[in-house]
Amino acid sequence: MRLLPVCALAAALTLAMPAPVPAAPADDLARLCDDFWQGYVKSHPTYATQMGDHRYDALLEDNSPAARVRERARIAAVKARALAIEAKSLSPADRVSRAALAQEAQNQLDELDCHFEDWVVDPRSGPQTDWMSLPDLTVIYTPDDAAHYVTRIRLMGPSIDMTIANLTRGLAKKRMATQAGVVAVLDQLDSLAAHATERWELAKPATVPRSDWSNAQKIKFDDDAMLDAEFPPKT
Repeated sequence: MRLLPVCALAAALTLAMPAPVPAAPADDLARLCDDFWQGYVKSHPTYATQMGDHRYDALLEDNSPAARVRERARIAAVKARALAIEAKSLSPADRVSRAALAQEAQNQLDELDCHFEDWVVDPRSGPQTDWMSLPDLTVIYTPDDAAHYVTRIRLMGPSIDMTIANLTRGLAKKRMATQAGVVAVLDQLDSLAAHATERWELAKPATVPRSDWSNAQKIKFDDDAMLDAEFPPKT
């Protein structure tokens, strides 16, 4: 049986090899900070766009209850990992970073636990205002960029449906928005509805001259952007 000698030799070589050097606490902290940031921009794609990270330009924030559960678990894991790193093993600067990361994670957990999605109707940063600024934040140089933008627009209708479902759930629990906030948002929606969708800010990227695109590419973007800009009245 030749297998046993081979296995014995492999075991001996393994024992003779130096043990892997554990990552230094500072390296663990740096990796955790990066994990936290990457997870944040992935779950906040329009914020990523605003920050110049265009990996998620075809996505919107997932405002479903299931997504909230996943996000809370992610942030809680970040906090636990941060607190598991011994502060005394870090430099003074890294101790500050560790404390700040743990506090930021706790702040986000507290915000999630408020379940603002169930009762806040916000005239300053609701979808009816935030989404209208997306054309100013989105880079559209190529037809692929345009396709990402249209894909994002197509997610807005389902997102509004989920917003309504969230608020309905909150209302059943007797959690509701302020009257002033609701009135202001209704005024904003009335103002949008008073204009043709092709005049909305969302449709403006389709009107920008693009000399390096083919006519077919221009027409497709124009048709797709104008069609999908009609999402709110149809929801």
